[in-house]
Amino acid sequence: MDAAVSSILDRVPRGGKKPPNPAPADEAPTHYDIAVDWIGRQGELAPVADEGRLWVYSQRSGLFEAIAPETIHTEIGKRYRSKNCKKYSDYKAVAALVHDMTASPGFFRDAPTGCMTPAGFFDVSGAHVRHREPSPDLRQRFAMAVTPTDTDASRFDQFLDQTFRHDDLDTSLAQQRLLQEIVGAALVGTLYRYEKAVLLHGKAQAGKSTILRLIEALFPPQFVGSVSPFTWSDDYHAAALAGLRVNLVGELPADKELPAAAFKLITGRDAVQGRHPFGRVFSFRPTCGHIFNGNDFITTRDQHPAFWRRWLCLDFLNTVPESDRDEALDEKIIREELPGVAWWALEGARRLVEQGHFSDSPAHHALIERWRQSSDSVAEFVADVDAVRVAAAAVAVRGDAYKAFCVWCKDNGRQSLAKRKFFSRIEGLGYVISQSSKGYWVIRGMELIPPR
Repeated sequence: MDAAVSSILDRVPRGGKKPPNPAPADEAPTHYDIAVDWIGRQGELAPVADEGRLWVYSQRSGLFEAIAPETIHTEIGKRYRSKNCKKYSDYKAVAALVHDMTASPGFFRDAPTGCMTPAGFFDVSGAHVRHREPSPDLRQRFAMAVTPTDTDASRFDQFLDQTFRHDDLDTSLAQQRLLQEIVGAALVGTLYRYEKAVLLHGKAQAGKSTILRLIEALFPPQFVGSVSPFTWSDDYHAAALAGLRVNLVGELPADKELPAAAFKLITGRDAVQGRHPFGRVFSFRPTCGHIFNGNDFITTRDQHPAFWRRWLCLDFLNTVPESDRDEALDEKIIREELPGVAWWALEGARRLVEQGHFSDSPAHHALIERWRQSSDSVAEFVADVDAVRVAAAAVAVRGDAYKAFCVWCKDNGRQSLAKRKFFSRIEGLGYVISQSSKGYWVIRGMELIPPR
C-alpha cells in the first residue's frame, strides 16, 4: 500500500479503538466519539475527505466512491440520536468533524496515470498501455463503462477523416493526433495538468457535437459536467467542477465577455473557493478537463500571452451536406465501436505522457491568430494591409499612428482604446517605440498607409 493511502489509516481513529479521553460510560457520546465510531464503520480503509466530499474505498468496484453529505447527516441522525446529538445542526456538526478528521487535500491529484475499466486499471505511463489489478493505491474515483480493446473502429476512423479533411494531409493528421491526445488526457484525468482548455471551433453540422457526444459516452454521467466558463466566478458553479473528470459545454455565447480572471484561475491549477448547496465553503484545485463547443470565437478583452497559452483549438471546416448526413452516426459508433474508441483515446494519452506536450497543429496556431486578431482591435488594425505596412526600415510617428487607429476603428465599427493601452498593445505585438534622432517618438517597423 502506498504511503499516501497508508497515512490515512495511521492518523484517523478506527472503530473499536477507544478515542483519547473517551466520555464516561454514564454520559452521552460527544460529537468526537460519534465521528470516531462512524469512521470506523466505513470499512478497512478510512474515508478520505477531498474536494468538499467524503470518499470511501470499495473493494467491489476498486474505486473511491463519494458519500453525499445528506446521506451522512441521515445516518448520524438514525444511529447516534442522543442528548448530544438530537438536532439537524448536531448531525451537520458531526459530519463536518468527520470531514476535518479525514481531510487529505490533493489526495487524488497525484494518482497513477491511467483509467479504471471493468477489466481493471489501464496504465498509460509507460511505453505501452498495460493492465494492472485494482487497489486503493491507484486512488481512482472513475471507471469507464467499457473495456478498451484494440479492435476495428472503421466507422469512427472514417468520421475523423471526413471531419478534418484538408488539402494538406499533414494538417488533417495533426488535428486528429491532437484530438486523440485531448480525449485521452481527459479520460485518464491529466488534461488539467497542462493548464489548457479546448475549443472546438467551426461551422454548424461539421462534427463538433458528434465529438462531444462520443467523448461523453466514455464517462459515467456523474463525472461529466456542463459548467459554462462564464459562471466560474460564482462559488456554487465553481463547486460543481469539484470531482469531475471532464467538463463539456455544448455552446458558448458569442455576445458575452469571458471572465478572464476566473478562467485563468481555474485552468491554472490554482486553489479556488467553492460551496455545495447547504454546505460550507471549501477550497480545492480543479482537476477536470474542459472542452467547449463554439460556432464563434469567445469574446475577450484579455490580450495577455498567458490567456492565449491556455487554449487548444480544433478547426471544424467541413460541413456535411444534408443529403450525406447520418443523424444516428454517434449512436452507431457508441453501440458498435466504443471499446475501439476508448483504446484510441488511451493511445493518445500514452503518447502525450511520452512526449510531455501536445502534438503541434498548424490549424490550432491559425485559429489562435484569427481569434486574437478578431478580439484585439489593435492587432486587427496592424494586420489590415490597407492601413499599415510592416517593414523593418519603416517608422511611423507615434501620435499619427494613434490618430490613424481611431479613424480605422470608427470606419470598421470597432472600439478604440486610450493612448496608453494602444501603445502598450503595439509593444505587445513586437513593435519598438523609441525616440528618433529628431527627438519625437516613433513606432519602428510600421508604415501608415494614407486613406484612399
